[in-house]
Amino acid sequence: MHQLCSRRAAGSHRSVFTFILLSAVVVVALLSGCAGPAPEPEPPEASFRFRHANGATSVVRVIESTDAAEIGLSEGRRVLQFSVEGGIPALSATEALHLVMGDLSDNLQLGTTHTDGAATVQRVLASRVSGVTLIEVPASEEDATGFFVAYEGDTPPRIAAASAGPRSARISHQDGVTHLGADVTVIDQDRDHGRRLAVEMPQSFTSGLSDEPWTVAVRFDPVEAETPPARYTTGTARFTSADGSRRRAMQLVLTPGNRNLFFPQGILGFVPGRVEVEVEVGMRIASVELQRNGLVGGDTKYPAIPADLGVIHGFDPAHWRNPRFELFKWNVPENVLIFDFADFEIQRAMFGRLGFFVAVVGEAGQIFPEEHYEGRHAYNAHDYRPEDLVRFFNTAEQTGIALNEWEEFLRDLLVDYDMIRPTPLGFTEGEGAVLSYARQIWGPLRARLLRHEAAHGVFYVSSEFRDGAFALWEEMSELEQDYWRLFLGNKGRMDGREGYDGYDVERHYLLVNEMQAHVLQLNPQEVNPYFRDFYARRIREVVPEASPIVERLLEAEPDVFVNTRRRLEELFERGTGIRGGRMMGVIPGPIETVR
Repeated sequence: MHQLCSRRAAGSHRSVFTFILLSAVVVVALLSGCAGPAPEPEPPEASFRFRHANGATSVVRVIESTDAAEIGLSEGRRVLQFSVEGGIPALSATEALHLVMGDLSDNLQLGTTHTDGAATVQRVLASRVSGVTLIEVPASEEDATGFFVAYEGDTPPRIAAASAGPRSARISHQDGVTHLGADVTVIDQDRDHGRRLAVEMPQSFTSGLSDEPWTVAVRFDPVEAETPPARYTTGTARFTSADGSRRRAMQLVLTPGNRNLFFPQGILGFVPGRVEVEVEVGMRIASVELQRNGLVGGDTKYPAIPADLGVIHGFDPAHWRNPRFELFKWNVPENVLIFDFADFEIQRAMFGRLGFFVAVVGEAGQIFPEEHYEGRHAYNAHDYRPEDLVRFFNTAEQTGIALNEWEEFLRDLLVDYDMIRPTPLGFTEGEGAVLSYARQIWGPLRARLLRHEAAHGVFYVSSEFRDGAFALWEEMSELEQDYWRLFLGNKGRMDGREGYDGYDVERHYLLVNEMQAHVLQLNPQEVNPYFRDFYARRIREVVPEASPIVERLLEAEPDVFVNTRRRLEELFERGTGIRGGRMMGVIPGPIETVR
């Protein structure tokens, strides 16, 4: 019995010893790392988060590799990879990656990485770009795990932000940041002064634009340190079709007030694949963009085409959206709409009664049934401010005069553009002006009438210009004021317009408004031949008893009309930024066929 107990005790002691020994081995193994490899530490987080198209953000981690071949790229480059937590969902055809980078070196490759570890190059930057650049990288057609930048040399590029955003065909430089759109490639650029830029858009982008209301928007910035010799800057914009078969050049006249230009299909005649812009001293090219939707007023029933007066004048009616008219928004002042009509008939239907209501002697303030106006001359062009539009439509409502379908269209359009505002008690005044002219007019006269109506538009929307014109009138001699009353009060008779003698010169607002518009409609060299020669003679013929007034004015103030023109140019510049009265900033050349 004692021996048995001794053997059991000895066995128990050995078991305890063995357990202790094994435990010690395990502890040593754990402490020495023999239990298996420790988990890899996560790559460091980037200083920014990735912003998705829906506004959500994700953590970004940076993985630096020395060999581009590791992710399937060509050897000889280093790679900076950015892993986005949760990945980047496949982007649509109208979206792109937006990377904000600093001091881009030569020959950068940018693209996305995928779950299989492979990388896809989606953009290559061949030339160096200094400063901060927002670069669009075309969208991946599948989900991505992140993005990368492959570079040459030892210094990695700096990336400050990354997001998903809209895809564009735009290049711009503003506030020290260059924006390179996904669908534009820089071919040539004056990086020092910004006076030359040539870009190309891929055919994959331009081929689908023919049925869209596209436009090429070109913006310029004045250079304060440079004074152009003629107070305006000249330039050229050249456009070449995507297939290279056609091209068209436009001469540019740029001033601080007219420096945001638009070139829609109706002025170019084809979708451009290449755009080249050059300017002289006084301006720098700020941006060039081919926009898919070049209309403004997208929340209205009939959006307008933004355009310079030269573009409106040269716009091909074959590209009108309505065969009877096209609607433009002048690119200089705020909310000035311009109708270009196919003929006088449709213009008369929309604006004829308005013209008699606003300005014709003996009929101002009254609306009659349409048959009352049959056979009578209506204005060749029109211009109206909100105050007159409100009075017309309220009078029609109060007197029970029915509007025709075109007047109803105009009324609804004016409401859409906030020129007139409906209330339970009738319409009240909004902001802006509406102008019109017609294609039926002879070309050179059409350009003059367009400038005339544009001057009215500025008179309506710029209080600085309007107040200045009234002050100028008060500074005129009595003889000059008498000349203007004779000229405007007999304009219809002098021009042989049946049923229309002239303007109601007893209405001071109308008198001053028409005086300034008749002066500014002319080119500077036309002023004396128009007023001093032709119409001074016509006043003597039509109103013989007024001949002494004309003769005394021309003898006492031989430069009266040139001086008035110069004063109005100064006032016009204050109100619009347009110098020298040069309202047309684009002079289109012919379309050339490249053989």
